[in-house]
Amino acid sequence: MANNYTQFSVLLPKVAEDKLAAFMAAAEARQKAAEEEGNYESMPLRGMEHEMRGGELWLYAKEGGDVDAAAKLIQAFLAHFDIAGGIYMSWACTCSKPRINQFEGGAVVVTRKDMLWLSSYDVLKQASEAGVEVLNEWE
Repeated sequence: MANNYTQFSVLLPKVAEDKLAAFMAAAEARQKAAEEEGNYESMPLRGMEHEMRGGELWLYAKEGGDVDAAAKLIQAFLAHFDIAGGIYMSWACTCSKPRINQFEGGAVVVTRKDMLWLSSYDVLKQASEAGVEVLNEWE
């Protein structure tokens, strides 16, 4: 049997350490409340770990990352600190042994108001829409 992993690592812009600590304390409180309610979708830190270092926030996942939750947290960060521009985050979906079509990945650019996503699945969808007959199945 093989294990599948979703991994990412992204560093957010530097802000005042005390303000970052307050932002993350609020996120951790929302996480705890959502866990107690069993409300997986509203857990802002689901599927990721984080470290604060000198006013910078590092988000990462070693195994079971939740890319959507990370993108939403990045968007909340940008809005909270009124940061213009976007944050680029890429991810990889890997497998502990070579299983057919079990490797993929993608990227997202997150701004205060928008998210622009691209994944390997999007490429397959575009190929299909363009009339390319994909001869092997993607799971």
